[in-house]
Amino acid sequence: MNPIPKSIIVNTGDQEKNGIQKIIDNFFLETSEEWINQDPSRIKEHLEIKIGDHYYFKKPSENRTTYLSYKEQKILAGVVETRTEDNKINYIFFRNI
Repeated sequence: MNPIPKSIIVNTGDQEKNGIQKIIDNFFLETSEEWINQDPSRIKEHLEIKIGDHYYFKKPSENRTTYLSYKEQKILAGVVETRTEDNKINYIFFRNI
């Protein structure tokens, strides 16, 4: 399994040019494959990718977390997406397997 990607900062609108979605997709794919390989009794169909929006003082923000979960009981990996004041997006990756 590849190491967790380092934090990535890009200008808003440059995500496609920088291949961000492919990096995220590969990260979740590798993590899910490793999770299933660790215990063959685990069922691939119980894996889900979800998105959670962040709220600050009951107001929605432009920040969000995309995460891979198993049976809605364990978060296996995630990407926290935060926006800076100078209109950049910071992607922070984590894995929990």
